[in-house]
Order: sequence, then C-alpha cells, then structure tokens
Amino acid sequence: MIVGCGLFNARGHDANYTEELIDDYQGIIAADKGFLDVAYQEALQKTGVYLITPVRSNMKKPWYSHLLKPLMRMRHLIETVNAQLNDRFAIGRIRVRDLWHFQHRFMRKILAHTCAVLINLMLGRQPLDFDGLVK
Repeated sequence: MIVGCGLFNARGHDANYTEELIDDYQGIIAADKGFLDVAYQEALQKTGVYLITPVRSNMKKPWYSHLLKPLMRMRHLIETVNAQLNDRFAIGRIRVRDLWHFQHRFMRKILAHTCAVLINLMLGRQPLDFDGLVK
C-alpha cells in the first residue's frame, strides 16, 4: 500500500531532495544508491535519522551492513510498485500543461493503485497481483 509519495524535479539528483523527503522523520529510512552520501548520512544520525543505503563495492562495510539485506528486500517491493505505476498506470506519461492538472492526475493514479491493492486484499489474493483482477 502506498502511504506517501513526493513530487520532485526529474532532472535533479536524488540526494538534493533528502531533506524534503525526510521532513521531521525519526528512525531508519531505506534508500537506494542515489542517496549515498556518507558525510550527510553521519550528520543525519546526530538528529536521529538513519539513512540506510547500499554501498559501492570499493567502500568499507558500514555499521548497518547487517540491516542491508532485509531493507533491500523492502526496496525491491518499492521498485515493484514503481514498475506497476509505470507499466499499468502510465504514471511516467502524464501529459498536461500545468502543475495543478499534473498533481490531480498523479493522485488519481495513486488512488487507482491503492484501490486495486485493497480489492486484492478483500478477495484474499496477493496485494500486488493485478493480473487476475483484469481477467
């Protein structure tokens, strides 16, 4: 189930939007390599935010290496939902002329995905198995 999402400039680097994404959050956050910034991660830890990212092969193992496997499974689930939004709901091909219409079409697509997950759960099916709903 999608519980939150943000809209940011597609041309920007992921790490530029970290502050807007975490916005007063405390705890562990799983992120992809786009958010890898060791100095910034260490600074965030002092505020109670633990940004867990995979590391590059030439980097030393971080303190959170034992958490990487379960958190990356969660990231895999997030990427599955992203793929569904792109493939089934065409979220990457919203063509409008202004931000207001874009936001509303975007939100309707998120709502449609959430409804499909809810229907699957009500039918006792796997939440992300949308193939059986269309047949």
